[in-house]
Formats: sequence, C-alpha cells, structure tokens
Amino acid sequence: MKKTIALFLAMLMVFSIPLAFAENETTEEPEEDTDSAVTVIPADEEPADEEPVDEEPAEEEEETEDEEETEEVEEEEEVEETEDEEETEEEVEEETDEGVNETEEETEEEEETIEVPEEVTEEAGVTPDSILWPFERIIEKIDMKLTLGKSAKAKKGLAHARERLMEVQAMIAAKRMGAAVEAQEEYDEIMEEVEENVEELGDGDEIEELEDEVEIEQAIAENEELVEQVSNLKLKFKGLTPEQEAQVNEIVSSLGDSTSKAEVQVKVKKNKTKIKIKAKEGLTDEEVENIASQIESAVSAGKKAHIVLPGRGKGKGKKGTVEADEVEEAEEEEEEDETEEDEVDEVDEDEEDEEDKGKGKSNKDKGNKGKGNSKNNDEEEEEEPEE
Repeated sequence: MKKTIALFLAMLMVFSIPLAFAENETTEEPEEDTDSAVTVIPADEEPADEEPVDEEPAEEEEETEDEEETEEVEEEEEVEETEDEEETEEEVEEETDEGVNETEEETEEEEETIEVPEEVTEEAGVTPDSILWPFERIIEKIDMKLTLGKSAKAKKGLAHARERLMEVQAMIAAKRMGAAVEAQEEYDEIMEEVEENVEELGDGDEIEELEDEVEIEQAIAENEELVEQVSNLKLKFKGLTPEQEAQVNEIVSSLGDSTSKAEVQVKVKKNKTKIKIKAKEGLTDEEVENIASQIESAVSAGKKAHIVLPGRGKGKGKKGTVEADEVEEAEEEEEEDETEEDEVDEVDEDEEDEEDKGKGKSNKDKGNKGKGNSKNNDEEEEEEPEE
C-alpha cells in the first residue's frame, strides 16, 4: 500500500506541473491581447457592448482532464491492489501447502520409526547423531590407554563395544542409517583391539588366565545376542526401501564378522591355556575340563573361582583367585592346624623324654648286673688253676 500511495503522489506531481503552466498561459494571454490590439473608437459611436469571454469551458476541460487522470490512477491502484492480493493469497496457499507437507512427512516418519526398550536407550547414552558423540569417543580412548593389563583392556573394550551395539539399535530404529554406520565402524575397531589384547594374554598364573578368558568369552556371547537383536529390527519395519534394507544387512553382516573373529581368537587362546595347565600340573583332559567348568559356573554367577587342583593335599594345591572371606577362612584353618600340630609335637617330645629317662635307668641296672657277673667269672677263672 505504501508503494501505491507513493506512486499515486508522484503521478499527481507529474500531472500537476503542466496544469500549472497551462493556467499561467491562459491568464497571461488576455493581457497580451489587450495590450497589442488597440482599437480606435470614434467619438460619435458609442462603444459596443463587449461580449464576455467565456473562460468556463477551459476550466471545465481542465477539470475533466484532472478527473480522467485521477480515474486512471485509481484504476491503476485498484489493479495493483488486486495483484498484491493475489500474490499474498498465492504465498499463503504455498505456505499452507508446505506446512501440510511437512506435517505429513513428520507423521510418516513417526509411523515408520520403531520404539526400542528403555534399556537400549539408557545404555546407548549419547548417540552418533549428537555433537557430543565424538568427545565421548575421545574420553573412552584415553581411558583405555590408562588401563593396565591386557585382560583389563579386553574387558573394558567389550563394555565399549556393547554400548556401540546399543547405539546401532537406537539409530536403526530411528531410521538414521548414517549414524548407525558410524557406530558399527567404531564397534569393528574396538573388537579388533580386543582380539589383539586376548592374543597377548599369558604372563601370569594359568588358572587366572583361564578365568579371564572365560569372562571374555561370555561377554562376546552377550554381544552376539545383541547383534541378533539388531538383525531382527528390519523385520519390525513395515516399509523399508531397498536401499535402507541393504544398509541394515551390511551393518548386521559387519557386526557379525567382527564378533565371530574375536570369539574364535578367545577359543584358541583358551585351548592353549588348558594345554599349559595339563602339562604343568600333570592332569588328565577330564580333570582340566572339570576345572574349566567350575570356572565357567563361577563366572556366570558373578563370583571369583576357587580352584584346588586334584591330586594335592589340603593347603598344598595350587589355587586360583579366591574371595576375601574365603582367604580369611583358609588362613584361620591353616593357623588352627598349625597350632594342633605344635601341641601334638610338644606331647610327643615329652613322651620321648620320659622314654629316654626310663631307658637310661634300665641301662644302668644292666651295666651293674653285667659288672657283677664279670666279677664272678673272674673269681671262677682264678680258682680253676689252683685245683
């Protein structure tokens, strides 16, 4: 509206300029005629009545021209207003159409997404679609470098790998395949590090080493179950595009490959440890498998294994890691056994002393008797030559 009013005023200014000049010319022309045209009137004749000059038609013509111009301007303004109204209506229609399309797309996305359990979202934490995700990865890598021991590194790596699997589930459920691929690549990298750490195990006690390998093996088995859950997600979607389905298949295949490689590495290392225990302790295959089953049951229950190798006495067998309460009980039992043995030794010593004393007396008596017999024998020998 402001543009139209300004345009209207400008046109009025333009049209008012020639009108102003025209008025000046009309007012000046009669003066020129009166000055230039001088008529001589005889004295006898009476001056004729001058006919009045009709100036009204000129004014009327000017008014009509002004009216026509104003009408034209008004018509132009009306045309412009109608055009502006049409443009605004078109813009409103376009905006409404865009809003409807956006709402339809949002509703479609909401319908296509899948709800995952709360455990998955809680364990996933910061997902790859967040700007904080790279910083969390940096913190995890620093924590891994500060961790000492190959077994501790492998266990911590498996915990991080479990979190990556939760992130993959959450991102596939939200149909954010790019973020799911990022989490899958991080998982593969972590599992490679786990393989390396497992391969370098074997510096400590064989029983403890076997226990670590069993813990790692069970953690990998849990990861395999999570990979199966990721694979089952595509069955819950009603309408995946071929491209999205291919992406999900690639993610699941890569996760399965890295998990199976780590599992094979742990089994190989576990068998080597069993062979070392068998050779070092002189056990049979059955006895070694019995030890392994005891360790597996203890790890499944969330406890430390307490292993006494077969063929050894109490307190003499080689033990695995023992809990604090069991250590105290074992120490107390050993102390009691030692005190009992000391008491028995003291009693035995007293009895031996008494026996020694008795033996001394008997020896003295025997010595005296022997001396008497020897005297009698000498006397008899002396008497024989006299006869």
